[in-house]
Amino acid sequence: MVKNLFIFIISVTFLLGISNCKAISSEEKSLNITEQTSKQDQAIAGTPASPEQTAKPEEQQVAKPKERVKIVKGKDGKPEEWHYWVGKIRVKVGYDTNKDGNEDVWQTLDKQGKITKVERDSNYDGKADIWQYLTEGELEKAEADQDFDGKIDRIQYFKNGKIVKEEIDSNKNGKIDTWSYFNENGKVAEINADTNEDGIIDRKQFYGPNQELARIEIDRNKDKKSDLFEFYEKGERTRIEVDNNFDGKIDEWDSLRNNSLVKRALDENKDGKPDRWEYYEGKYILKVEEDSNKDGRIGSWEYYKNGRLSRRGKDTNKDGKVDKWEYYEGDRLVKTEEDTDGDGKPDTTALY
Repeated sequence: MVKNLFIFIISVTFLLGISNCKAISSEEKSLNITEQTSKQDQAIAGTPASPEQTAKPEEQQVAKPKERVKIVKGKDGKPEEWHYWVGKIRVKVGYDTNKDGNEDVWQTLDKQGKITKVERDSNYDGKADIWQYLTEGELEKAEADQDFDGKIDRIQYFKNGKIVKEEIDSNKNGKIDTWSYFNENGKVAEINADTNEDGIIDRKQFYGPNQELARIEIDRNKDKKSDLFEFYEKGERTRIEVDNNFDGKIDEWDSLRNNSLVKRALDENKDGKPDRWEYYEGKYILKVEEDSNKDGRIGSWEYYKNGRLSRRGKDTNKDGKVDKWEYYEGDRLVKTEEDTDGDGKPDTTALY
């Protein structure tokens, strides 16, 4: 997602760079109109608008003023610039950037000759699909219809020439479902998403200073509170925390290696502290330790082979040592041993 975002910014910047380079035409020079700054051309983007925003039909087909038009021809004798005037004020300039004889970039000017809006027809179908809005030469907002269906599906907001927020309609159904926020360096810091489009953000992604994914938060029950947290290091998921009963408290802690579960701690009595620990290798569980009476000490140890219980040790007298062993074959108990005198050795054996 981040990669696609920057590809879009770069591509649109290139497109508008062309239009602004042409802004100072021979016509402008002869009229001694103030030169436009290049800074306003260094960024453009489009993103979707708010969920209720739809297409801008009045902007899709750029209306050309009925007032006087001055056409500038290129060396080949074909029109390449159209200058629109209301009285003595030039209000719009159109450009033909692909030499097909039709306008595909339009700049709207204020009374001082500064660009306030740039529109571009990037697929040359006669309709604008990218819009830039500027104030005092500073880019403030950019919109785009990326799939050319007549609906805006990407909007970007800028401050001091840098992108600060982006809104996207990822499935092109006319509703915004993804919001991205940028740090002071113009890099993505956070991405929020409404994955089922019910109006509630249910997924958040957080990024480090070098654009590396650091954390994902998910709201599974749509109560506007995150209840599953994934943590990443160097692009690898290393830890997961879960609130299984949605009470606002973490009750499951998972540790991962190579994106595989190696340890899981569970808070079964929901007191905020783990009381069961599970250890894994590959797809199989290896061992389980449990504080069975919830006194803060492990009182049961289970050992597994190929995911099936093979042996269980218990501390029945709460001295921290195993004094009873149970042995299993399949799911069947086949033998028990007990240490009745506390010397660490079994004194009695029972077969089943």
